Amino acid sequence: MTADEAWAALESVRAVTALVGLTAPQSFEAVRGYAQGGGIGARLYDRLIGEAAVAHDIPMIVTWNVRHMRGLFPGLRVVAPDERG
Repeated sequence: MTADEAWAALESVRAVTALVGLTAPQSFEAVRGYAQGGGIGARLYDRLIGEAAVAHDIPMIVTWNVRHMRGLFPGLRVVAPDERG
């Protein structure tokens, strides 16, 4: 995928998606909680995504990384893109 193709793909997702995030204090608490729980490495990004879902009452996460996300957020519905139906 070229840079222009990648940008077009992102723009098409953005056109039909509401973007949400965490406040600075929410982000800080998520990172601290992850570290205190023994979390290391790139799964921190999964933690931040899940925390944003929780903060915005988003009941489902669609990801190819189902196992890691379910491990971090057992209370959320986590499915692979081909399981959404």
